[in-house]
Amino acid sequence: MIYHPEHWGRLSYLGRVGVVTVAIPAGGEGMIRYEDVDSTPVVRARDIGSGAIAAGQEICIERIEEGVAHVELRALIEERLF
Repeated sequence: MIYHPEHWGRLSYLGRVGVVTVAIPAGGEGMIRYEDVDSTPVVRARDIGSGAIAAGQEICIERIEEGVAHVELRALIEERLF
């Protein structure tokens, strides 16, 4: 069976790149925006490591649950990969 992104639910956002629009404080919530097919949603966000992420930083989305994006700083992911 082939699975299409629209059927992945919360994981359909895995790896999408976005930008922090309102700083994410350590252990708290901020806001991000990301590109979608025909819109640029702005959603609440938390860092998956419970750290802080400054406004303007690029992030990658791990998942979105109950309207909250769980994200990681893109630079950290790139460090692990390269």
